Amino acid sequence: MVLAKDASDAVAVPMLEFSEALSDEDLIDIVRTQGSQRQTAVASRPTVSPAVSDVIVDHGDETAVATLVGNEGAEVADSTMHKVVDRFGDSEKVQTPLVMRSSLPIAVSERLVAKVSDKLIDRLVTHHELPGGLADDLVLQIRERATLGLLSADSNDSDVEMLVEALVRNRRSTPSILLRAICVGDLGFFEAALAKMAGISVLNARRMIHDKGALGFKSLYKRCQLPASLYYAYRIALDVLRETERERIDGDPNASTRRMLERVLTQFEDLVDDESPEDVDFLLNRFGRAASAA
Repeated sequence: MVLAKDASDAVAVPMLEFSEALSDEDLIDIVRTQGSQRQTAVASRPTVSPAVSDVIVDHGDETAVATLVGNEGAEVADSTMHKVVDRFGDSEKVQTPLVMRSSLPIAVSERLVAKVSDKLIDRLVTHHELPGGLADDLVLQIRERATLGLLSADSNDSDVEMLVEALVRNRRSTPSILLRAICVGDLGFFEAALAKMAGISVLNARRMIHDKGALGFKSLYKRCQLPASLYYAYRIALDVLRETERERIDGDPNASTRRMLERVLTQFEDLVDDESPEDVDFLLNRFGRAASAA
């Protein structure tokens, strides 16, 4: 500890980075009382415990925290990861190594998607002179695709629930992302999202969504406080999805989505004309505008 607190960085930094004689308590004391270079040295140790990582995020500067999240030998608890996003979510210096970590909690990943896309809007408007509405449309597409892309074929129910929890908590469970989930066949996400929004179990939500009568889903939809004017759009999307599953259409991965959206958007004829392209994002974007207006 005498060497680790030496007045000379040339003496102290190598001790802090490599010495195995220092305990977590010693390292925590250093992080709380010493400057950036020494905090960064602790953050770059071959192994960093969750307790030390948490203190670095609380007391360290941008460089120290960027070093920590870029260090695969550092154990960082989920709660500490959220603190990183709270303090440095807008910092590219921290964002880059954070995104490159071998694993991230799905709720943290969702927050980063939102942070990056918010920044992207500013850049598109400021540096590329794009109208604000167009920039919002482009970023909405990016955000929704990236958010649903956080779930893979290997994702379990817990992953889905964590993502849904993050979206609902941050008020990003929008009508357009819910429709996109149906259109890409991600019923698990859609069911979990409506369950969370309605405050019921996923099992009960699933039963109501797939009720052969019209009342189950309608009651759930109303309980989720989704726009009444868009109810039939969701109803059609679910019906088309069931038809698609029965027909087993799997040639063009976007074919069923386009078919679904074309039928859904007949509810909003003023948004679709004969010259509208068949691009999935284009159609979803039109639905997103209708949802916002509602």
